[in-house]
Amino acid sequence: RKLERIPKRELCLVFASQRLADSVPYEGTVQLSPIDLDRFRPGAREWDDLRVGRMSRDERFKHGDTDPELYRRLVEEDVAVRVRGGMCLADELGGTRGVELLPACPREPERFLRELDVFFYRTSSAWFEASARVVVEALASGLPVVAHDRGGYVEYVHHGENGFLFRSDEEAVEHVLALRDDPARLASMKHTARASAEALYSADALSEIVDF
Repeated sequence: RKLERIPKRELCLVFASQRLADSVPYEGTVQLSPIDLDRFRPGAREWDDLRVGRMSRDERFKHGDTDPELYRRLVEEDVAVRVRGGMCLADELGGTRGVELLPACPREPERFLRELDVFFYRTSSAWFEASARVVVEALASGLPVVAHDRGGYVEYVHHGENGFLFRSDEEAVEHVLALRDDPARLASMKHTARASAEALYSADALSEIVDF
């Protein structure tokens, strides 16, 4: 039986970030993954100490190589650290005062984010993070993002405005402590973080995604 001829169709590659697109010799389009701005929104602050946290899958490669050491340095400076998806760090950090390791849980990520002041993010040096949707969710939740200058998410973190990009542990600690020691700047950057997420998901931007 003769096979039916299938007409040729145009192929379109879709990338999760511009940095990913720039890393390969192919042309395509970059499409931002939509999030619900009503779901991910700032919450009321009901604690005194600065809370730094992150959220990801509970896999070691989703965490930076020296994250445990960095977290110890932060708690020595009286900064509380909360890691959702951090049980894989138990052997390195279990029992460390001021560090709360929580299992990964797909339910109510927005509630966890509203219980933080600053969002921290980086992955293993062996893992390139193409986009990290959670970074934009953190911005929408009104959290300044302190992130390593490597993944696709760097497009959304504007250094000194809605967060900081770093290349070393020393820089990361410096940025966190700067926010701890300047409540007015922290409040301003929280506002800017939310505004940057609203700009990313404006009515026009969402319309363009739907049209695509």
